[in-house]
Amino acid sequence: MNNLRFLSKFLFIQIIIIITLSTSLYAAEKIAYISSVKGEVRLKSEARKRQGKWLRIKKAGIRVFSGDEFKVLSGRVEITFDDGSSLSAMDNSSFLIDERPNLLEEFLPSTTVLELAKKWYTHRNITVKHGMIKAVIIDAGEKWTSFETTKAFVSMIDATVSIKVDRFGNMQFSCENGFAEVSNSAGSLKLELESG
Repeated sequence: MNNLRFLSKFLFIQIIIIITLSTSLYAAEKIAYISSVKGEVRLKSEARKRQGKWLRIKKAGIRVFSGDEFKVLSGRVEITFDDGSSLSAMDNSSFLIDERPNLLEEFLPSTTVLELAKKWYTHRNITVKHGMIKAVIIDAGEKWTSFETTKAFVSMIDATVSIKVDRFGNMQFSCENGFAEVSNSAGSLKLELESG
């Protein structure tokens, strides 16, 4: 009995270590590129030579990594993701992009139940500090995209949305087409929106 407990604790610790190491390895994965930039746009990235420093973006074509943070002081930036989805941010916007691959896929065998869990786990998260963002999210194999503030959380798939966040974290949201799920940070309010 003691051997079984020891073995289960050992395996649990090993799985946690593997997932932790894998997550840090994927933090610098290229996920998009800057397709258009106009005005004064800043980028902070842990995946670049000048880690953690704000860099001025002057031209399109620069690759975007998971964990990159953007500030649009004036003008506009457009980012195109590898799946064809896009995001535009206007004057006085600040946001962070985090996209993680499905880590469950690497460690678990394929079964019907696990396939559903794997699809649910795949995600792209954009933390909006403030500003105006418009996004066109393409259905890329059940990959959900989420936008969050300190007060609200919006998840969507195959949708065109506009999001405006004030300096207090309050969100105004519109869904032009597609499906979105909106909730507050406490989880006490949940809405499903479908246009069409």
